[in-house]
Amino acid sequence: ANCLDRHLEQRGDQTAIIFEGDDPSVSRNVTYRELYEETCKFANVLKDQGVKKGDVVTIY
Repeated sequence: ANCLDRHLEQRGDQTAIIFEGDDPSVSRNVTYRELYEETCKFANVLKDQGVKKGDVVTIY
């Protein structure tokens, strides 16, 4: 299990990340389940692009 999998059953609907934008009126709470789903989607995009274990990826 990865670091998100282990939290899904008990904390899936709890806030994992609070995003606050440069504008104080812009914020978003992300649950563990939402973070897991988005992380899986992004990991699959990287795999589709040929990224393999051990490769270095920079995200900006």
